[in-house]
Amino acid sequence: MQTYSAIRSTLMQLIEAELEVDKEQLDVISDDANLIEAPLFLDSVDLMQLSAACKKAFQLKDLGELSTVTLATLTRQIALNLTQQKQATPLETWADQVTSLKETDLLEQIQRSLDCEIIGQARLIKDSTPCDIIVSTMVLLAHNITPVLSANAAANANAFSWRELTLSNQEVEIPFRSMTAFLQQHSDKTIGFETSGSTGKPQTWHKSIASLHAEAVTFADTFSFDAVDYFCACVDIRHMFGFIWAFMLPLQLGKPVCYELGSTPDLQPVKDKQVGVILTPTMFDFVADQLSQNHCYLISSGAPFKGEKEQKLADLISYLSLSIQAFEVLGSTETGGIGYRQLGNNETHFTKFTAVDIYQNAEHKTMLRSPFLVANCEEFELKDKLIFSNENQFTHGGRADQIFKYAGKRYSLQSIEKILQERFVGLRHRVFFIEDNNNNKGGELVAFVEGLSCIPTLQDIRSWFKDLPTPQVHFLAQFPENELGKITLSALQECVHE
Repeated sequence: MQTYSAIRSTLMQLIEAELEVDKEQLDVISDDANLIEAPLFLDSVDLMQLSAACKKAFQLKDLGELSTVTLATLTRQIALNLTQQKQATPLETWADQVTSLKETDLLEQIQRSLDCEIIGQARLIKDSTPCDIIVSTMVLLAHNITPVLSANAAANANAFSWRELTLSNQEVEIPFRSMTAFLQQHSDKTIGFETSGSTGKPQTWHKSIASLHAEAVTFADTFSFDAVDYFCACVDIRHMFGFIWAFMLPLQLGKPVCYELGSTPDLQPVKDKQVGVILTPTMFDFVADQLSQNHCYLISSGAPFKGEKEQKLADLISYLSLSIQAFEVLGSTETGGIGYRQLGNNETHFTKFTAVDIYQNAEHKTMLRSPFLVANCEEFELKDKLIFSNENQFTHGGRADQIFKYAGKRYSLQSIEKILQERFVGLRHRVFFIEDNNNNKGGELVAFVEGLSCIPTLQDIRSWFKDLPTPQVHFLAQFPENELGKITLSALQECVHE
């Protein structure tokens, strides 16, 4: 589905080309100015010509009648007709490596589920395949139960799957014409997303449907995606990045999705079509060699896309003369999208999304206001260093200094990390402070170092931290990474206990 701004842009081009209107005149016309009046003075013949051009350009059967002719009313009318045509011919919208799901099928499953009793105020989703996750999530929303998405839900005895319901095969009357209409009806409901735990213990954050929709609309307007025939999503939709980019965004655009997960994804499951690829930096290594002229967009998020990965992408674009538009999106579960930067051309600056406001408060903390924030949150303190070159562009300077309280005194995690960096040059390390009210020090300070062959003694380690608390340091042969390319505390602890 074309965005409002894309429709308006095409409409302006049609008026200029078909009616031979000067661009200077168009540039000064407001969206609400009547085109029949000054300065354009379009007559009935002009309007008939413009109507025919619009139907051809947007592939519309009919444009409909307008009470007033303005850029705003024309754009809205075209968007409405495009939506109605989409709803008249539903897409084979979602397909994963196990099953496929049409929009009408999903709406029917939701309606049939209303004859079943589902208990609870919030339920974890136990499904692991994308199509099943989508059905279970929407069924719970229809029952006014909060779905919670987590990659670790399968072991929970209270976790829910729509496949455990006994659904009738009788025909049902569907009250919603589209999934967009269904979600609009439930816009005040929330979905829970469990974080990966890369900075400590996993947390569950709730986001409203309205917030998720606002983010999808912003991404659609920012990147357009007009050239995309369908999306190939190599991301887990149980993470918020995956849910928005691989479910909410394609739904907003009216474009189908093929979910390709695992270590052998097919980047072009539908041949001879223009593909938009959604992935994480970890997945890029598995799919990079499949990039071709059929891939027009690549969106990466979940972890930094840098170093060898970015150089490999730049080399592929140059060697294969790819016309792909590649972007890294910066954000988190708590904040939603913050900004984006182009990949493959040595660009280091992120551009802030227009809906996002970043500022320093009275305590000199970096705060963020955004329609994408988690539920019941008006502003959020950023844990990242953002260095602005102007009001809209910034570079990412890593995590901001994190303070922890140990034995009644305040310390910085970065001061611990600095010592480890000096002692273990070139080796990856992670430091965590795990708060514990039952610990008389206030918690446990732990560190992990990767790939060290000669392990130092405890006496040596203590000597390095003279004026600081000494962390309990664990040495691992290799750090475990999840599907987002993140290293989580829980995964590191599991390696220690093996």
